[in-house]
Amino acid sequence: MLHRLYRPQQWVDLIAQSHVSQTLTQEIISGSLAAAFLFCGPRGVGKTTSARLLAKSLNCKNRKEDSAEPCNECESCTTIAKGRSIDVIEIDAASHTGVDNVRENIIENARFTPTSSKYKVFIIDEVHMLSASAFNALLKTIEEPPAHAIFVMATTEAHKVPATIISRCQQFVFKHIGSTDIKNRLSELIKKEKLEIDEEILDHVAWRAQGSMRDAESLLGQIVAIAKDNKVTNEDAEAVLPTRKNEQLIAYINHALQGQAQQSLDALHEIIETGANIPHMIDDAIDIVRALLLYKSTQSYGTSFFNASDKEQLKNISESTQTNRLLSTLDILIKRRKEIGLSPIIHLPLEMAAVEIALGAENFSEAATTVIPAKAGIQPQKVKQEAPQKKSPTAIPAQAGIHPEPTEKNKKINTQNIELPTIQKDWQKFIEHLHTYNHSLPLIIKTCKPVTIQQNTLTLSFPYEFHKKRIDEPQVREMIHKALADTYNTSISIETTVNEAQADESDKAVAEVLKTFGGKIVDGA
Repeated sequence: MLHRLYRPQQWVDLIAQSHVSQTLTQEIISGSLAAAFLFCGPRGVGKTTSARLLAKSLNCKNRKEDSAEPCNECESCTTIAKGRSIDVIEIDAASHTGVDNVRENIIENARFTPTSSKYKVFIIDEVHMLSASAFNALLKTIEEPPAHAIFVMATTEAHKVPATIISRCQQFVFKHIGSTDIKNRLSELIKKEKLEIDEEILDHVAWRAQGSMRDAESLLGQIVAIAKDNKVTNEDAEAVLPTRKNEQLIAYINHALQGQAQQSLDALHEIIETGANIPHMIDDAIDIVRALLLYKSTQSYGTSFFNASDKEQLKNISESTQTNRLLSTLDILIKRRKEIGLSPIIHLPLEMAAVEIALGAENFSEAATTVIPAKAGIQPQKVKQEAPQKKSPTAIPAQAGIHPEPTEKNKKINTQNIELPTIQKDWQKFIEHLHTYNHSLPLIIKTCKPVTIQQNTLTLSFPYEFHKKRIDEPQVREMIHKALADTYNTSISIETTVNEAQADESDKAVAEVLKTFGGKIVDGA
């Protein structure tokens, strides 16, 4: 495996962690070392490698006084590099969590002087996995360590390490490695292996690694293993890397943003038919929306993996989509990502996301522009979009000699109380008015019942909680209030409740929703 064969053997080989290597090398040269270190950071970024380098530098027989680099030739360096040194003890805390393991492998062992080295170095990987009693036992040794003992603890979850331990350690935070640094490192390995490879494959590997050098080298090693004639082809890469369907995924996202649920689902099903990895698909979809959001804000696509054609499409979509729309889409996809492992149909969360994003399209298009109907011979005025304010509507001055005709929306809204029979009588008319504000809301309203009205506060009863939540959104409530005022010529507010007994009675409305989005009810038996 490449990540083992080319593990850094000197401090200068450590990638993108100069803040760690510079400090440690200075301490090694000066001889002013801490007794305990805590290396924190994501996986695959060099924590354990740095611990081994520290052990080699401290115990190297031929190290120069003005340098921290190990010689990698003496017996101490070679045995440590091979993992055979009896003075460098590596412990996996994930499989040795108990206090007895800590006493036997660390506390008792630390009392004895090194066999052939200057320091006895204890490397405890995933230290956060130790039990509370094991940490308590370790604490006493770290507080009063033997002069010959050095403790290096590594963890991906520093917040799980007790504060009493952290306070007695010199802490170093390792960072994610950038895609550029990863790609440069992979290029060096390809040269050492004397192979030919397409730059696009290296870009893809670097992106898939998500900041982990070990993951990148492991993926590249798998690809190289199946390469023939010293040349890595796209076919070799596709056999190992999860294929990223950018073109189809961009279509999936774009159609959903445009409110085209059917087309979005068609694009999704086209990808699924190729046997794509569903968790990777939704991760890629999230990355695409993230790129749209980044381009909207910074004119940059971030570290995402896109070709020139992809970028052109993303640019056009980003420029025509509101920032709030992208944020809500990202929220929906992240929420649905959590449901992947729980769904009986693995791709169902992606289908739900498509419909949910498409349903939200009308809300954003309704708020985009307000247009005043023009009279003959009068040019319409552009109205700047502003946040709704609780003020009386301002009358538009009439042109000389022209008198605007009264319309339903220009009628003065009265404040008289209204009775439930009146609500029920004109309920269908209300639904028709609501359709002018939003095409999908009437489908939800048809599943509810107006049950009571007191002091012009109308209570609507829904059969399902998710219907109630949808109607309770501030933007949706505002549209309903307007439609009620248009219908009944009075100000009416709403309250919502859930009555599951209505579920059977709402089947017709559910069927209408399914018809609209091209779905069908499937027997789960």
